[in-house]
Amino acid sequence: MSPTAAILATALLFQTLQTLQTGGQESPASSSRDAPAEKRVGDPPSLGAMVVTAARSRQPLFDLPRSATVLSSRRIVEEVQARTLPEALEEEPGVLVQRTGPGQSSPILRGFTGFRVLHLVDGVRLNNSAFREGPNQYLGTVDALSTERLELVRGPASVLHGSDAVGGVVNVIPVRQAPAERGTEGIWTERRFVYRFASADTSSQIRAEARGTVDDRLGFVVGGTLKFFGDVSGGRHTGVQEDTGFAERDADARFEARLSRELRFVLGVQHVDQIGVPRTHQTVDGVRYRGTIPGTDLRRDLDQRRDLVMLQLHGGEDGADGSFSAGVSWHEQEETRDRVRDGGRRDRQGFEVDTLGLFGRVSAESAVGHLTLGTDYYRDSVDSFRKDFNADGSFRGSSIQGPVADDASYDLAGAYIQDEIEITDAVMLTLGSRASYAALRAHEVEDPVTGERISARDRWFSVVHQGALSAELGEGLRGWASVGQSFRAPNLSDLTRLDSARSGEIETPVDDLRPERFLTYEVGVKAERDAFSGELSCFYTDIRSLITRTPTGNVVDGDDEVTKQNSSGGYVQGVEARSGLALGEGFSVFSAFTWIAGETEEFPAAGQPSRREPLSRMMPVTGLVGVRYDSDDERLFVETKARIVRHQERLSSRDEADTGRIPPGGTPGYTVYEIRGGYRVTEHARLFFGIENLFDKDYRIHGSGLNEPGTNVVLGAEVTF
Repeated sequence: MSPTAAILATALLFQTLQTLQTGGQESPASSSRDAPAEKRVGDPPSLGAMVVTAARSRQPLFDLPRSATVLSSRRIVEEVQARTLPEALEEEPGVLVQRTGPGQSSPILRGFTGFRVLHLVDGVRLNNSAFREGPNQYLGTVDALSTERLELVRGPASVLHGSDAVGGVVNVIPVRQAPAERGTEGIWTERRFVYRFASADTSSQIRAEARGTVDDRLGFVVGGTLKFFGDVSGGRHTGVQEDTGFAERDADARFEARLSRELRFVLGVQHVDQIGVPRTHQTVDGVRYRGTIPGTDLRRDLDQRRDLVMLQLHGGEDGADGSFSAGVSWHEQEETRDRVRDGGRRDRQGFEVDTLGLFGRVSAESAVGHLTLGTDYYRDSVDSFRKDFNADGSFRGSSIQGPVADDASYDLAGAYIQDEIEITDAVMLTLGSRASYAALRAHEVEDPVTGERISARDRWFSVVHQGALSAELGEGLRGWASVGQSFRAPNLSDLTRLDSARSGEIETPVDDLRPERFLTYEVGVKAERDAFSGELSCFYTDIRSLITRTPTGNVVDGDDEVTKQNSSGGYVQGVEARSGLALGEGFSVFSAFTWIAGETEEFPAAGQPSRREPLSRMMPVTGLVGVRYDSDDERLFVETKARIVRHQERLSSRDEADTGRIPPGGTPGYTVYEIRGGYRVTEHARLFFGIENLFDKDYRIHGSGLNEPGTNVVLGAEVTF
């Protein structure tokens, strides 16, 4: 059966079931989660959705002079059916979701990843000074099932958000419940239960949640999630990929109190434990794919814990005259790696980063436009360790530091201003600037040459600017042009890392690095009219003083040594597009397209001069096409889609050396098909299903450490009562 025939048959089946169901009664204080799904014109969601990350205030997507996306909880859980939160972004233009392992996914935005993409949790930085170069797993420590909304902003955002916001910003908004309408009395509560099963890894994800209001003064949400992932089964020739399962526990709470008509107080708490997340491709269980070579370790697992507490005060309405917000946060992120080498020798290493965060923002109308001013400050306190054991389990010794320096601190402070000036009723000019200060102090660093204890200390100061012009080009048509600077200050990982880099490499400490600087030019157009919705953007980023890993020619503990230095830079450019078109009778078609190319200056071998090479882990040319059916009463949706990815043969020298993840000659292209659907049985019960990789194809996402699942059946339910 073809995907199109399957969608028609499934739609008919669910329409028949619909006639047998009776509707439920609406809750006395229903949340936004229970409202009917937003009627969409194909895919993407309506450009009328509101976003707060891009401008630090609520604005419609359509009015923003940049490319951004808002994913609702329903989109993440029921439509994309994301296994982990990073995977919710995999259908977005300009985004490649790399998977080192099943619990270690990382979004690559416009060619940048790791510490060159800023991750936020309700506006609080998830990034810290221990974030390493290349894909990292930290966004995966945010629970997708406890997410109310995910906001993706593409391109430079350093003026409003500071260091690291180069490829873009991902802001995860947790579930929330506002107090009831003013004048409401009494207590209202609601329970929510979500279950997701997937056959390819025999995984189960279970979330239980309670929300409610107390009069018109207090709203609250308390929830917890358990996740159990088994070994991933690949396509028809891959089979079960051993040592790819792990477990996770999440808990969260949020309380929102109305202190007056215009003043709100928010307390939020998050906790996550990930247990035994494997880095399989570096072990003997690594999967061979088109010439990739498994590692030699017997085991390499990662345990992670993250705890976040935040207090925030909000006055007025976001984006309105006289609105303000302020907050304080305490963020603890801890990870421990357990490695057993081929001879049985074992080491345990890790670090804990405790981060104090402060921020303040005020927005007001002025004689020169709508002004937004703010300041933010983050201080990391870092402890790290490494302990080695002999094959018989006896203690061998401890090191001066773990993956990064021990007994270290890192300060990041900034102040910004942005002005939105209405030139005419149809033309808006946005200007902004930020001054930032960063300082590093590390007391326990291991000298890579002598093995002695040394210290490191440095500081940096950066000023960046941005400007954008947007104009209404016609009814439902808006264009923009922008130029913006972004930067990344060297962090603790750049200067003091003593840990694995890519396959067969170890990174060692260095000193005297300069901040990375980027200048991005972008033009784009958005359309939202009649039956059509779409967006097209073209960008070019000039890269300067890029900090890159450089081979030294030395071998440390059996791995090739690399260290950091500033290069002259390079560039990345691209085109992103997406569209949706309603065909009538509930049917629509949608598409997305990404083309990215770039080069950076690299040092391919010790003692050799630098040379221009393709951007590392560059996203292949990628397209998405699909057909969707929505019933008139919005109780049913079914969609079938095809993801088309071209062979990525443009590799840097370090990509070519990454033999555990990237096949010789590059990662093969692929086309995979899937069907997804959802059905609202009553006002309080929804079912969703998916069949991924319909034809059981063997394939791997570029730069990943394992193959994607074969034919995978996803089943789930969401019930409120």
